[in-house]
Amino acid sequence: MSSEDKHLAVNISSIYTDDGYDRSCIITENEFTPYIYKKSFIYYKYAMEIDNEIIIDDNTSIIIIPNNLLNKIQNGAKISKFFPRRLKKYFDLF
Repeated sequence: MSSEDKHLAVNISSIYTDDGYDRSCIITENEFTPYIYKKSFIYYKYAMEIDNEIIIDDNTSIIIIPNNLLNKIQNGAKISKFFPRRLKKYFDLF
């Protein structure tokens, strides 16, 4: 999602144990192959804004995700107790 000259980015992390992770958005390997190899979660705690210039200048790989997965990640952000308050302005764009 974009707001002015910035983008919202979230981390995806593998699930290693049955506790200690944000359950707001779980992604299985079947939902996002070939990028996700095992059950994972969105690590909303570390969500961040990234300047467009950094994305372009850094030659960062941009991966297009299916709309249904994007919607799932966005809905998870709205219910996660770990999503940073300062980034909730992006909810208007979801």
